[in-house]
Amino acid sequence: MLTRKLFKSLLEKTIDRYYDRTKDLIYQAKGLRFNQGLPICALIDHYDIDLIIESGVCRGMSTEIICSYTKDLGIHVVSVDIEDYGQNVFQSTADR
Repeated sequence: MLTRKLFKSLLEKTIDRYYDRTKDLIYQAKGLRFNQGLPICALIDHYDIDLIIESGVCRGMSTEIICSYTKDLGIHVVSVDIEDYGQNVFQSTADR
């Protein structure tokens, strides 16, 4: 069971690596905010996630945060969207 105490501990354990891996990203309007990405990454670690399927990419902020955090961890990220956002998506997200 994920208690508040455990969740706080997970966030504290994750924050340094999260900051280090996402510090060079620039926020994209209407995207996942950095404070929202931290708990997602903490839960990825806690539940030992090895595959993430993201439905709805828009400008790619959440994809970029997750991919930046999980690089070199052997986690596969599959992101799909019904639209082609072209210039409005991070180039590094498009490349992934």
